Amino acid sequence: NVGLRHIGRGTLFCRGMFTRRKVKAVDGDVLILDELDEADQRNKKFAFDRLLHSKLQHVRELSQPSIPDYGIDEAFSRSDQRFWHLQCPACGKYTCLELALEERDKRPVPEAFRPVPKGATWAKPDQRYYRACLHCEAPLDMAKGEWVARHPAQPVRGYHLSQLYTQI
Repeated sequence: NVGLRHIGRGTLFCRGMFTRRKVKAVDGDVLILDELDEADQRNKKFAFDRLLHSKLQHVRELSQPSIPDYGIDEAFSRSDQRFWHLQCPACGKYTCLELALEERDKRPVPEAFRPVPKGATWAKPDQRYYRACLHCEAPLDMAKGEWVARHPAQPVRGYHLSQLYTQI
């Protein structure tokens, strides 16, 4: 079977959520719903039924959001909504690139994206913009931060991953 793999003492079975019959066919301990927004949302409840026997019942839902209140956006809205907050190396305060947006040229752009000052020795030669601390404008290190939940009382963890934090 193309979707079946044995890894050590475990078994991995990969299957799409395109039909109800495929979703209901295999029980498991871990359910990973990848590209959730591309799947038939009516089949999602049957996928969760496949975990009812399990003591683990681990679920991971992954996708790029497509429309509000659908798929991954709907799942994220029920979570504690964790966003990556960067700690400034200069002043120690935190900045979240995704939560502070302004409109530039009719597009939302993070307020923390600033033009590189002339003579900045820390910038790459062709670099035009940098990610700045919103409090003191010092350059931020994308790797130095922590996940902060907007709704910490929610029992389900949800992580908002963004390309704004690439370290290239």
